[in-house]
Amino acid sequence: MMRLHDNAMENLATEVLVSMISARTILCEADMAA
Repeated sequence: MMRLHDNAMENLATEVLVSMISARTILCEADMAA
């Protein structure tokens, strides 16, 4: 049970990290285009 919980937390952290990187990339591209 604990292992499953840790895995879920890891997946959530990974999703958040990917979202942050994607948002930053989009902001950088928008800045370049401006």
